[in-house]
Amino acid sequence: MIVSGEEFTEGQHLQQQDVSLFSNEIRFIQTQAVSWRIQGMLFYKSTTFYLLLFTPVFILIIVLILYRRSLKLRNDRVALRTKRAQKLARKRLVQAHKFMKAKNHQAFFDEIFRTLWGYVSDRLNIPVAQLNKKNVANAFSVKNVSEHLAEEFLETLSECEYARFAPAGFENPMQETYDKAMQTIVTIEKEMRKQSSKSK
Repeated sequence: MIVSGEEFTEGQHLQQQDVSLFSNEIRFIQTQAVSWRIQGMLFYKSTTFYLLLFTPVFILIIVLILYRRSLKLRNDRVALRTKRAQKLARKRLVQAHKFMKAKNHQAFFDEIFRTLWGYVSDRLNIPVAQLNKKNVANAFSVKNVSEHLAEEFLETLSECEYARFAPAGFENPMQETYDKAMQTIVTIEKEMRKQSSKSK
């Protein structure tokens, strides 16, 4: 069979196209060692990674240190208030004694009242806003102060309170109230120190 030159050329051209397309689909197996290189910077084990890992731990440690320090300062303040309670009470009693000598009835009972409240506030660590007879009685009970002594303290407080708002012409014996307030504070102090030494 004789094929014209034009037909032969066209057939050859089609075969070349098929070979070309076929060769594009073939992927040869890589026989040499492949070198893998990391492009860019990895997050793992980077400086940022370690910062994010350990920063919360450092923050927690700092918070714990600050908390313990604040707790210690608070305990120191409480101890200081407790230690100074009797000293401040004595100072106020000196002022009350001056009012008694001057026969200033109102100022005397005001000062005795503040002395008693101030003493239990400092000695029992009761905030001024929470000062009332019920809280004071409960605090005495917790500190193992005798019920009789607690009642005597509250009774003296009630006498002062009544005398402060008593009608004109009423005069409560100032010396008796003064002695009672001083004796009650001294006795409470001794008893609380005794209870404290037992607990150690």
